Amino acid sequence: MKLKILFLLILTHGGCYAFNLNLDTIDSLLNVYTPKSKDKYHFMLLKGKEMKYVNPLGSLTCFQNIIRQSSVEDKFIKGLAWEEIGNIFFYLGFTDSAFKAYKKSFAYYLAENCYPCFASLALEVAKYKKRLADYPSALQFCLIAIQIAQQTNQIKIIGKSYVLIGSIYLMQQKYQEALKFMQKAISIFNKDEFIKEKIMTYINIAGVYRTTGRIDDAFQTLQKSYEIASKNNFKREMAVILNNLADIHLELGKYDEAIRLLSTAFNFEEHDAENSCIFHMNLGIAYMKKNQLYESEKHLLKSLEILFHLKNLNLLAKTYALLSDLYVLKHDYQKAYQYKNQQKKLEDSLCFEQNAQMLKATEEKFKIKELENENKLLRQQQLIDQMKSSSQEKNFIMLVVLLFLALLALGFLIFLNRMQKKHELTLNKYNKELLEKNALLAKQKLDIAESILVRDKLFSIISHDLRNPMASLISFARIIRRDYQKLTPKELEVLVSEMEKVVNKMSDLLENLLLWYRTQGDKWISQPTVIHLQNIIQKVIEYYEKSFQLKNISVDITLDKEPTIVYADEKMLETILRNLVSNAIKYTPENGKVFISSTKHENEYIIQIQDTGIGMDQDKISEIMSNQPIESTPGTAGEKGSGLGLYIVKELIDKNKGRFWIESTLGKGTSFYFTLPAFEDKA
Repeated sequence: MKLKILFLLILTHGGCYAFNLNLDTIDSLLNVYTPKSKDKYHFMLLKGKEMKYVNPLGSLTCFQNIIRQSSVEDKFIKGLAWEEIGNIFFYLGFTDSAFKAYKKSFAYYLAENCYPCFASLALEVAKYKKRLADYPSALQFCLIAIQIAQQTNQIKIIGKSYVLIGSIYLMQQKYQEALKFMQKAISIFNKDEFIKEKIMTYINIAGVYRTTGRIDDAFQTLQKSYEIASKNNFKREMAVILNNLADIHLELGKYDEAIRLLSTAFNFEEHDAENSCIFHMNLGIAYMKKNQLYESEKHLLKSLEILFHLKNLNLLAKTYALLSDLYVLKHDYQKAYQYKNQQKKLEDSLCFEQNAQMLKATEEKFKIKELENENKLLRQQQLIDQMKSSSQEKNFIMLVVLLFLALLALGFLIFLNRMQKKHELTLNKYNKELLEKNALLAKQKLDIAESILVRDKLFSIISHDLRNPMASLISFARIIRRDYQKLTPKELEVLVSEMEKVVNKMSDLLENLLLWYRTQGDKWISQPTVIHLQNIIQKVIEYYEKSFQLKNISVDITLDKEPTIVYADEKMLETILRNLVSNAIKYTPENGKVFISSTKHENEYIIQIQDTGIGMDQDKISEIMSNQPIESTPGTAGEKGSGLGLYIVKELIDKNKGRFWIESTLGKGTSFYFTLPAFEDKA
């Protein structure tokens, strides 16, 4: 028994408990023992474990030999061997075979009453299930590990299970539950012997803080964790903390600091394949943000290479999405589409896998019920045979029993018929869900095609609008270079003034292009706050004060008497108003007017921007309201735009849960309307 416990400690500490054994030393020890010696199996297990990542197939053969050669009584040895076989299958990507091996390992541990091994394996299986995004199964195995660990007083297993449950809830966006379980783990790990576990729990808590927008709390928690890890020289934990700090710097736009932290993390030797994958992914994001696309591509492809072995489907889908964004920036739209398509396929396969698991469970329950019914019929048949062999005196009883059995069989047939109908309804339900998924996939393909058309049209407009200003700049530069000595100061001033106008136009175009890019997908997420509409409108009017003066346009602002308080993203609202006011100035002639007003209707405010400009017909309004950029019409003073302004306005209003519409009459002016949620003080 002592040898068994010592050997278990050796295995769980990576074969390095109290001493190190290399493969040559293990082979020498194996030659000392007889073929049936139990100690020989212990060292064969060590040999297989040492070979696991160097020679997986050789390691697999070693464990299979242990199972074949060991006796029936060696249940503990067989359990360890099956567990290692499961680990190898999972490493090689054969998940079904891995879980079959784990099931056999569970059976041997249970037969040997080795509950610590059973609880530890249950926790490992839960981790693998989480990696495959099978969250219900992962939670179930966590609960099994906790129940057994509580009975055997395995404090560390209980704490680790709480952390894993918290991380699963975090993946499901159940932030309160995630924080609750991680804080439970902290209360368990609040002892000196659990320093590493405490550090990793703090890291997970920081992840919850960061996801819920508590950046300062996340930063302080990670700093506290790093101080503890550094003091104890825990290199693996230090690397993980640096990666999490780099994540925060990426969110804050501090890309150089993020790259520095990730490079430092790579210098630590003690980090596993999954952490290396995440480091490469974050470096890819940082370099992409800095527009160093070659470096970004190198790290993202390295992350993808590691993920093919890890089988972490969530990280794989995220890497596909990042590679798609990268190749859009590199103008390699074919690869961008391929990776986006792979991302969608992977996400759809995850949904399909979950539906398939539910269907499989239903079928298994139905099969079990059928077997039970067959056993009942067999027992009834045996009873009938016994009754036939009895004497004539029991004929009356036999007839009664037969009548009862007939009624029972009739009831059983009725029950089976109902079960079959219920099973058919279940199958029809899942078939309907699969059809809906296929329809959703087809819609997503159409959306991608539409987004490509929008992008192509946008690039066509941009290239046209950039070409003329660039030609003008080149022309001005040539004139100044050629005739510099001949030009008078006044002529130079005119040329520089014209160049300034051209540069300002190009700056406006690039700013609108950047805003358009940020409105796509989830690159710019609305963060609504309480906003006094009067303050934002006043800020925008002051910004365009000079433009109003140049065309002698008056502004009339009419708001509710009570403070107009909306609930929206402040930066997005300012961008919306700036685009609409700029548009009104552009198409209003000299001595015109611009009216800005708001009215409250139920639980929202309707904001109106009205001008006395040139107006537009219904065809132009329909073109603007289509979800595509349009070619801009010159203003009353020859102003030229990018065609992106109103497209961006519609996107930002939609992100703030509002509506947008236009009313206009040719020659009389235009009114732009949009709505925003009113702030309701429930206190």
